[in-house]
Amino acid sequence: MAVGKTQDLIRHAEHVRQLVEAGRVFEARRYLADIEAGQFPELDHWRSVLAAGRVTVGASATGKGMKPDMEWLREHGAEYAGRSVALRDGVLIDADADEVALYQRVKGQSGLAFVRIPPAPAA
Repeated sequence: MAVGKTQDLIRHAEHVRQLVEAGRVFEARRYLADIEAGQFPELDHWRSVLAAGRVTVGASATGKGMKPDMEWLREHGAEYAGRSVALRDGVLIDADADEVALYQRVKGQSGLAFVRIPPAPAA
């Protein structure tokens, strides 16, 4: 690799590292998007690591799916903002601001979905 290209790689890699360490992942993704893929194979690793996750829907492990729980969250989630909930088949089993305490109370039950509901945005 030519000296100029090596210096560019070092500069790009250092900038991406600084962005990631500062918690600026989206900005690091945008920065990498401006650099042609394959130009610096070493940066392609960063692209892979920082790539947005992909969700795929397949057969559920229980055979029930999460549709009832998702419907419950749409209807009632705002009431539990900032708390964790344990749901089963669209029914609230328990809720708590402390997810560890919630888990301790319901850990013996099967078929539960645990969801942390983000706090309501500040007005």
